[in-house]
Amino acid sequence: MERDYREKLSFVILIIWLIMTLLAIPVSAGDAVEIDDKIYCLEEGDLLFYNGGSGHIGMYSGNGKFVDAHPGNTPGVKKDQPIKSSRFDTSATQCYSVKTTQAKRNAAVTWTEGKHGKNYNLLPPTPCDAGDEWYCSELVHCAYKAQGITLGEINASGYVTPHSITTDSDVESVSQECPAGSPNAGTYYAPGTTEDGCCQYGSECYEGNKDPVECTCCYDGNWHSGWHCEEGECVPEASTFVLFAVGLLCMAGYLGLRRKEK
Repeated sequence: MERDYREKLSFVILIIWLIMTLLAIPVSAGDAVEIDDKIYCLEEGDLLFYNGGSGHIGMYSGNGKFVDAHPGNTPGVKKDQPIKSSRFDTSATQCYSVKTTQAKRNAAVTWTEGKHGKNYNLLPPTPCDAGDEWYCSELVHCAYKAQGITLGEINASGYVTPHSITTDSDVESVSQECPAGSPNAGTYYAPGTTEDGCCQYGSECYEGNKDPVECTCCYDGNWHSGWHCEEGECVPEASTFVLFAVGLLCMAGYLGLRRKEK
């Protein structure tokens, strides 16, 4: 009876140790995608925009590919297009992320890819019209509208423009380079100031069309949980040390129980 109890207790301690250890490990996510010799960290549902003429916008669909509506496509709406050597592979391209769950971003990609093979058409301008023909920003707007998210505003002519989508409050710019660890030194597009030498994704550090700035590290809660910026360096949160210490204690307890069983 006592042996069974010790075995169960040791198993519970082992599970707790595994959970604590996993929680203490910084998390990294996203695809490292090369655009005009720069590396961006993109996730499915992110937006690709280049500011030439009236602008053009498409959606990142994963694995270095995108889907968009463009008059040069055959058909007008086309999925599974590699970014490399495409219209988006240029220094004029900026990348954006929609502030929502990854599940909704994935659903927006699925919705957009479902329009593959449809025609390109600027008329009628009103987004999400009953007609199944699309222009670039309409496709993106309607994909997210289907997920309950309204991106961009309808202008006086009835159009939703690429620029209005990228300046929407539910959209934020994506950092150049894909954080793989912390600290992560490098050059990023930023407004010229950093917080103690750190660039924090999602803050004012990352904005489009700004002068590049050197950062001693890069931190974001979604990519590097358990770290923060301190005197120009990314350092672990106190909670990270606590979790790791508890994990070590649990492991020590587990090994102690196993020794008693022998």
